[in-house]
Amino acid sequence: MKKLLNSLATIFLTILTITFTFSPAVHASSLATPNYEVKLMMDTSKILDTNGDLSSTVKSIFGIYSSKNLNVQYLDTQNLALNNEGWIVRMRKFDNDDNTELTYKKRYSITSGNINAALQIAANDGFDTSANNYSAQVDWGYANETLSFSNDKDFSYADYSSLDLPDTSSSIESAIDNIPGKLNKYLYKGWAQSQLNNSVLHGPYSGTRYIGQWDNLKIELEVYELNNGSSIAEISFKTDDINQASTERQKLINTLTASNWLIKSDETKTGIMLGE
Repeated sequence: MKKLLNSLATIFLTILTITFTFSPAVHASSLATPNYEVKLMMDTSKILDTNGDLSSTVKSIFGIYSSKNLNVQYLDTQNLALNNEGWIVRMRKFDNDDNTELTYKKRYSITSGNINAALQIAANDGFDTSANNYSAQVDWGYANETLSFSNDKDFSYADYSSLDLPDTSSSIESAIDNIPGKLNKYLYKGWAQSQLNNSVLHGPYSGTRYIGQWDNLKIELEVYELNNGSSIAEISFKTDDINQASTERQKLINTLTASNWLIKSDETKTGIMLGE
């Protein structure tokens, strides 16, 4: 009996050895590498002139050298079902551009500055280095940070010219026809398409993007008119270096604060437009 038990034990250990030797290794997903975009809101009552253009002082400080007009609109349900799950579906068009941009964006909150923790959560959802049709970015506002993954598509509408964006039915059709797999399978297959089918247009909003050079960085300053007659402005810059993002963000905050232009809030232009 003892010999039988010893033999069985030997066989069992041999099987375990073979299993662990020849089983393929399971590798953790590789975290995406984001760039960084610093975004701060500005007080339009203090940076626009009587014609609604940027004041000469703002243009001078931020080295504004060009501008272009654009229209933006979002697709979501009345109760913002997509946005509540961290998804944004946006259409945007610039003047002198025949193409309309359609962007699908998934966002993750960053808690206490722990970007890697947010990247890991995103990787668990499939947003890792293998998701090469998505661009990873950390949006850094006045106090908070958000991780986002954007899937961008460009196409032309024969029936729309200049800055015109498609109407509700055409927008829904385009959004469903071009829906990326990660959104299409989110929660369960059919959920996202159902939300898009029940979506309304938030917008369009008319705006101007000013482009400048400040502290050796490309600066973008966007001003939009809202439906209630007011306006909003956001200034931003991008960099691949987190240390540069941190240093230049503080410089930009100091510059805006010194002129009393900064709105000390993490409200975003997207949040404002969806909330109207």
